[in-house]
Amino acid sequence: MLDSKIIIIDDSASMLKMIEKVVENVGFKNITLAKDGLPAWQLLQETKLGSVKKFDLIISDWQMDGMSGLELLKNVRSDEILKGTPFLMVTSNTEQIEILTIIQAGVSDYIVKPFNGVKIQEKIKKILSKLITVSAA
Repeated sequence: MLDSKIIIIDDSASMLKMIEKVVENVGFKNITLAKDGLPAWQLLQETKLGSVKKFDLIISDWQMDGMSGLELLKNVRSDEILKGTPFLMVTSNTEQIEILTIIQAGVSDYIVKPFNGVKIQEKIKKILSKLITVSAA
């Protein structure tokens, strides 16, 4: 699990670094950063070529310039190769209708800002433990 490849996407440099530190503190070292959904989508596309290992987890902010986290999620879920990739959405949106939107789009889980390191660690471990359980079955 700790050798999992994770991509973190956020247009806030400080939030990107904070999430990266939390993920590193859990023990993950194979982390890629992207400033919004467009470069993240390009990186995800490169993994489909087979020469680059696929990402095991996507952690994305929802509201970003370029391509939003919701658009990225929809792209991932509609792609035959990427659709099973776990996706953790980071959002400041607490409106039930908005949360329902990402759930219907296929998000694996979400976390509402502000959050602490322990909370995001719990979400990551929960998502990846489901992945390990499914692959072991």
